[in-house]
Amino acid sequence: MEQVNELWAQAQALLPAEWPAIPPWAWVAAVAVLLLVWGWLRRPSARGALKVVARMVLTIFLPLVLLLGVALFALAVVAPIDTALWQVVAGVGLAGAFWLVPVVESARKANAEGQTLMRLLHAEIGAAAAAGGPDDVLSEYGRQMIEIMQANPGFVPMIPAQIEPPVFTAQAARLADLPPRPAAAIAAYYAQDALLRRFVADMRSQAFGQMAGERRVNMYRDYIAMRRAALQLAEEALAAVEKHVKAPRPRAARAGRAGL
Repeated sequence: MEQVNELWAQAQALLPAEWPAIPPWAWVAAVAVLLLVWGWLRRPSARGALKVVARMVLTIFLPLVLLLGVALFALAVVAPIDTALWQVVAGVGLAGAFWLVPVVESARKANAEGQTLMRLLHAEIGAAAAAGGPDDVLSEYGRQMIEIMQANPGFVPMIPAQIEPPVFTAQAARLADLPPRPAAAIAAYYAQDALLRRFVADMRSQAFGQMAGERRVNMYRDYIAMRRAALQLAEEALAAVEKHVKAPRPRAARAGRAGL
């Protein structure tokens, strides 16, 4: 213990004489806090937490440090600063560091929840895109179906019903919590999906079967165009999400294309 105290005294002697003597417990506490914060920030989901902390440091801590530093400098010019004042400053700094830890943890938790939501939406959009694509196959089947409808004016294609997406329906209110770019891309896809579902409901009604053949062909052509637009928006949404989280593209087998 005496050797430790001697080494500590030698280390303190290396500091400028005007610097106050900082007790060992203060250094140990500061290092412990820094290690604790560093360990939290090294978690995989810390990207969003780092952004929150950086914003908080720039908008709160940095202005406070600058103001406090200017005040202490001005006070030091007028009169020597007592050691007790330095201890108060160190205590305030440690209290701020301990306050920062739960803030970082809260931000990390919110970011992890956002990543989970993006993975779920990615899976839902990817499954829908895999079941409805690829675009060239969809276009070819649509062309073949239109030829059949034109050759047989009384033919009414069977249009599969489309259900509401369960994940998005349950979590739509949380979309604003996601990063702006993937949130916008996801919203654009589901807006197109909602239009497509309403259009499909019209095509599955009795009124569609009672239309003249040419009108049915035009509606079916519009239906294929809307499906292709949904596929394009799905690809954009998937790409936007994949820039923020690692998520595999789902694969879905299609049983048939009786009516697309």
